[in-house]
Amino acid sequence: MADITVKTGQGVTQAIASNLGLSSADCKKVKLSVWQEVVKLVDQNNTKSVNEGKTPTFTGTNDASKIGDRSSWQTNFTVHNGQTMQIDDSIMGKIKQLLTGKAPEVQAAQSAARANAPQAATEAAAAAKPETVSQTTTPTAASSASEANIVADTPLEGSVETGRAANALINKMGQYEDVKVSVISDEISALMNKKDRTPEETQLMHTELYNGMKKLGNSMTKFICAEYGNGSETISPEAFAKFQKAGRDEAASATGITISAQEAQQYAQSDNILFARIDINGDGVIDNKEMSAFYYAMDFDENNRSNGAIDTISAGANAQFLDDPNQNMFDKKMSYTYKTLWGAE
Repeated sequence: MADITVKTGQGVTQAIASNLGLSSADCKKVKLSVWQEVVKLVDQNNTKSVNEGKTPTFTGTNDASKIGDRSSWQTNFTVHNGQTMQIDDSIMGKIKQLLTGKAPEVQAAQSAARANAPQAATEAAAAAKPETVSQTTTPTAASSASEANIVADTPLEGSVETGRAANALINKMGQYEDVKVSVISDEISALMNKKDRTPEETQLMHTELYNGMKKLGNSMTKFICAEYGNGSETISPEAFAKFQKAGRDEAASATGITISAQEAQQYAQSDNILFARIDINGDGVIDNKEMSAFYYAMDFDENNRSNGAIDTISAGANAQFLDDPNQNMFDKKMSYTYKTLWGAE
């Protein structure tokens, strides 16, 4: 249980930000839609406490849609000064994931694991990655997270089934579960952490990494076209919107969060921005090459390192770049990964 004391003059969101060590500048970078999800989680915790016969957290209303409305700040989501909010650890973990892109339970272990990963590109800037999946979704004995591998010696053309398996794990990232999708074998993963690789080993590592990313991109493209498209081999804006909505609906159902009409409209706008970001050549559709570049870009962590996988933490870290209407560092990563996988097409 996380104990968060609300100091004099603070509101709920300010108290949570202080607890997480976020500065005022950090808070200003967090989108209103993210804060809305945070207060919904706090309200979820409040409902749980009330059902257990505990004192309610709030002294006023709890309308998440009005948290950006200054006129409601004296009544909405208010608590007594000095009150200590007790937030369930699982809910606090989701809140931290939203605000920082890092899950407290796995952050230290995964940071240590990535410490020796090779630097794959100096041009690419910080971001995050959704870690990922393979042809099977059975967790390996050596992994604490659910994962599957799409290894390079399997057909590069991919399949709908592989895409569906990968997408199932990627959706779990939206539900803050510790999962990953890896495109390399355990042997190549160990090789990536080797300090003194031979030229032959480096070539072997790059071949499997690049081929694995190509297969993931091919598989996701085929899956989206099959499930949400009209038989085309490329992803249209309409198919992409249906795909994105299906993932959000699944996450909302799993977490008990209701998506309002206003939020649905905001998500639709974000989907349009993300579609344009992935559509590198601007031809109005997304092909398998662009999807491969997208997932490879999602593989780079905040320290500009690639480890051949997409995980929950990196997915959360990258999220802040994906629906930004302006050019940002993720676009530079996309440019790098496309050229690396496919050349200067």
